[in-house]
Amino acid sequence: MKSIAKIISLKVVVLFLFYSCANHGQLTYVTKLPKSLKENSGIATYTKDSAWFIEDSGNDDVITQVDYEGNVLRELKVKNAKNHDWEDLTEDKKGNLYIGDFGNNEIDRKNLVIYKLPNPELESGE
Repeated sequence: MKSIAKIISLKVVVLFLFYSCANHGQLTYVTKLPKSLKENSGIATYTKDSAWFIEDSGNDDVITQVDYEGNVLRELKVKNAKNHDWEDLTEDKKGNLYIGDFGNNEIDRKNLVIYKLPNPELESGE
């Protein structure tokens, strides 16, 4: 009887996960990204007017701000960091930006790192 109860509980949880999201499957087209961004691998937003992007390995060590019309607003060089294989981007409640340099397709990297940057919205330079 306990195993049947567990199965029923699991089914209820799965059904709740699939049907609880009010916007499930509803995507909104925002804009085309600029052609200069060839291999985006991370995105973070601070305002409702623009987003920050990073690109995957083989690209420059920069973060790029793009508005929702697809225009590049700013590019900031990330000093003291090398884009070995940037894979993700996020921000915290204090406005810091984090770049996850932990791409490891060949499973041979030993230098996995997360870079912490100040809020790029407030930066006047690189």
